[in-house]
Amino acid sequence: MNSVYELLRPLVTDDKVRLGDLEDGGYVINRRTLEKTVLISLGVGDNWSFEKDFLKHTGADIYMFDASVRPMERMKKLINLVIEIFSLFFWINVIKWPYKLKRQILKIKKYFYLYKSFSAFISQDKVYYFPKLVSNRENDLHLEDIILEKVKVHDALFIKIDIDGDEYGLENTLNRHSNKIAGLAIEFHDIDRKFNQFKEMIETLKDKYYITHIHANNFSEYCELIETLTVFEISFINKEMYTGNPSYFQSGIYTDSLLDYPCNSRWKEFVISY
Repeated sequence: MNSVYELLRPLVTDDKVRLGDLEDGGYVINRRTLEKTVLISLGVGDNWSFEKDFLKHTGADIYMFDASVRPMERMKKLINLVIEIFSLFFWINVIKWPYKLKRQILKIKKYFYLYKSFSAFISQDKVYYFPKLVSNRENDLHLEDIILEKVKVHDALFIKIDIDGDEYGLENTLNRHSNKIAGLAIEFHDIDRKFNQFKEMIETLKDKYYITHIHANNFSEYCELIETLTVFEISFINKEMYTGNPSYFQSGIYTDSLLDYPCNSRWKEFVISY
């Protein structure tokens, strides 16, 4: 048995739902974790479809943290792309490589869309955006402080984490405040190079939470050493929210064709089997 899959063997639940796009940015979570919860979202990037669906399903407050998606930074990028078109050097390159004009136009459209749509989303009531990095590093914002601040006014939290490797080391904070956390959706990165950290974090979280869904991100590479992909999206439910004897997935194809979709739609889905 693949050691990663055995470590991640998920609980069987009957209330799973997908929030977010049918590609990268979507997560499969449990409906019961949405009840009376607000969302803390660490890491947004170019895709906030999960946050949009969370708002649509719950109408609850959403707190988003990401220093890389400041609207004004995107506007600056957009302006610089437009300015480039008026440079002589740009047109010399276009004469040599005509495809560069189309590529530039596509970039301009992309950044215009990102600026306009993200600005519109964070301007809504109940959506709060903070241009801050969250990690355990001294000069960054700490998850501990965010949780302590939000539980003053909210009964329960759902936490989504996609912070490109900085997820490692947050497990003790998540366990310490498990009495206020209904569920988690975490993207784990570089599990081949950071396998010991990955294993320790999963084993620690399993003290307070059940794993309810796993999905391999097909943007990542296959690693022979661990016999699977190197980035996983993993969902958890607080053990206090699950009644009855736990039943775990035993054998067969785990990937759910009704809920799971390839993160990169141009490539085939990576199928997980037990």
